[in-house]
Amino acid sequence: MLLSLVPDRVALYTAWHKECMIGGIWLLKANRDVSVAFYISHDQDYQEHRPVNSVYHQVIKWGWESGFKYLDLGTFTLNMQPNWGLGRFKEGFGARGYLRETFELRF
Repeated sequence: MLLSLVPDRVALYTAWHKECMIGGIWLLKANRDVSVAFYISHDQDYQEHRPVNSVYHQVIKWGWESGFKYLDLGTFTLNMQPNWGLGRFKEGFGARGYLRETFELRF
């Protein structure tokens, strides 16, 4: 749906092994300063190739070259519970954690 709504603001970055896609990140260009990585995934059978590391490298390089000031590496929680290992992984790229609070206005 996002691709059909804003095709010029989303991109898919992938890692391949031979002819098999082994990892990927959907990237949303939120505005001229911020891009957001989401739907980050990899094929567990190819974990030894570190596909997510490779794709994050591509995305960080692209963001730098494209003039983005910030790259949001996405959440490190599942069902509101922190995944500290994932947080450390993302901090390994120089990321810093921020708490995003969500407010809902009901009418």
